[in-house]
Amino acid sequence: MRRRTYHQRYITDTVKELIGKLKGIAQTSFLIFLCFVSAVGTIDCMGQLEKLPASAADKGKAQQLCNLYQKSWSTNPNSASVSRRQFFTAFPSAFPEFISLYGYRETQNSSVLSQLYYEAKSHIDLLNDLDKIIPQSDYYEKLIQLSQSGYWQADAAGYLQKLIMNKLDQELCCFLWFLKKHTDETIFGFWFFYFDGPAPNKEIPDQLKIIADYDNQIFSAMTDALREVKMKWKDESGLITPKIQSC
Repeated sequence: MRRRTYHQRYITDTVKELIGKLKGIAQTSFLIFLCFVSAVGTIDCMGQLEKLPASAADKGKAQQLCNLYQKSWSTNPNSASVSRRQFFTAFPSAFPEFISLYGYRETQNSSVLSQLYYEAKSHIDLLNDLDKIIPQSDYYEKLIQLSQSGYWQADAAGYLQKLIMNKLDQELCCFLWFLKKHTDETIFGFWFFYFDGPAPNKEIPDQLKIIADYDNQIFSAMTDALREVKMKWKDESGLITPKIQSC
C-alpha cells in the first residue's frame, strides 16, 4: 500500500475539516428553519390578525372561531363533534357581525380587511357541513338570520350566499317550511340577499317558480326582492353595473 505524502494528508485533513464545518452550518440552518416553522404553526390563522385593525370584541371572537375550527379537525371523533357544535354556536348569526369578522370595508383609497378575511372560505366550508350534526331548526334559522340586511360582497358574503343557494336547492321544502314562520319583511330580506349581486337574475329561476304553488306569500316576497335587486344594480342607461356598497 502506498503511503500518503504530507501534502496528500494535509489536503485530505483540510477537506474533512471543511466538510465538518459545512455539516455544522447545515445542521444549524436546519434547526433555525424548524424553529421558524414551529413558530408559524403556533401562530396559525391568527398570525394575520395583528396586521388588521379590529375591536377587542372582534379579536376575541376571531380567536375563538380560529381555535374551534382547528379543534373541529381533531382525530378524536367526540372532541371534533363537540368543537364543531361550539363553532356553530360561535359563528355569527347577524350579517353585520359576519362582515366585521370575515368581510371588508371600503374606504376612499382602499379596502380594510376584517380579522378573518383569509379564513372565510375554510370557515364557511365547515359551516356548510354542520347541517349533518346541527338540528334543522337551528341550522336553517341561523342562515335566515344571517341573510337579514345582507348584501353581496366579493369573497366572504359571496361564499355565504352560495352556501344558502345550495342548501335551498338541496332541501327546498324544508327550508321554505322554516322561512314561512317569519314576517314578510324577514322573507323579503332573505330573498334580497339570495338574489343580490352584480349580475342579478332577469327573472325567477325555473327551480324556484314552483314556490308559487307552495306558498304565495313567499313567492310574492321573492318576486319583490328580485325586482328591488335589479333596480339596485341598474344605472341610468339601463345597464346592470356594480355599485360599491360599504359595510
